[in-house]
Amino acid sequence: MKIGEIFKDGLTYPSNNWKNVLILGVFTIIANIVLIIPAIGIALNSIGFTGIVLTIVSIISLIINLIIMGYSFSIIKNTVNNIDTIPEFDIGNNIVNGIKILLITIAYYIIPAIITILVAIGTGAFNNLAQLIISGGVVSNELASSLVVSFFTVMIVGIILLIIVTLIATIGIARFAEKGNMGAAFEFGEIFKTIKEIGWGNYIVWYVLLVIILFIIGFIMGMINLIPVIGIIVSLLIINPILVMFTARATGLIYNEKNS
Repeated sequence: MKIGEIFKDGLTYPSNNWKNVLILGVFTIIANIVLIIPAIGIALNSIGFTGIVLTIVSIISLIINLIIMGYSFSIIKNTVNNIDTIPEFDIGNNIVNGIKILLITIAYYIIPAIITILVAIGTGAFNNLAQLIISGGVVSNELASSLVVSFFTVMIVGIILLIIVTLIATIGIARFAEKGNMGAAFEFGEIFKTIKEIGWGNYIVWYVLLVIILFIIGFIMGMINLIPVIGIIVSLLIINPILVMFTARATGLIYNEKNS
């Protein structure tokens, strides 16, 4: 399957089951609404109320996001197993898989995060930021130059690590979906073998185009969100779920290119 066909399939895939798109959208709306509730406590100037509610809504938001992550994983799983139908929701199973994906994601990104922090310390980014705060925003030429160099270095290192780890983690999660065990997500020899079978060129082009498509749709969502109430509802209820399904489907399809 050509890369263009992968994205075409991914974008049309959600239309096969609008019911599940809307269910996923409702979960997305709830996850966003509960995050607004603590603001009520702040407005009422009630610290106790805010603390209790924040704890509750954080738990609710986490559970819902685990469901969304788990459901996205089920789409990848169906796809890598050559099942073209959109999976139904299985809340219990979705939560369990969501937890697994969360753990895999943490395991993948914790080392790059630590490296980025160490680079920030080594380049003096934190120290420069502290000096900026202490000076009350008064920046000397020397401090300004040091800030630019340190933060630019940290940004470049962070972006490079993010891209590399994401490329590996994406195939790792797809391998987990195919093999059924979390260990498969960390079999780096097999992961690099799979990427080689897909073709590094094809995989990188797919990744770049995926980012561009998500950026464009995200920009459109931003414009729609400018429409009071209705725009936000449309974005959360329809566009965001389509993006989740599209990304998961496209991930499964690029993974299957190893068999081509």
